[in-house]
Amino acid sequence: MKTFGTLKLYEIPDIAEALGIHPVTARRYLKEGRIPGRKEGKNWLVTEEAMLTYFQTGSAAPGAGDSTGSKQ
Repeated sequence: MKTFGTLKLYEIPDIAEALGIHPVTARRYLKEGRIPGRKEGKNWLVTEEAMLTYFQTGSAAPGAGDSTGSKQ
């Protein structure tokens, strides 16, 4: 986990551990928009708020990780 001021940012290993899934699966969830996140360089970053939303709903809104709202 990284912090930016008071903002907590989670990386793929943190997400995988929290969800009990393989890091490859966590990366796929991010690419599919199931977990909203932002790719900075080679790293995915997910806010604490996005993690809480995922835990509360079980998934993110469709297209949340895709600015066009469509799936590829």
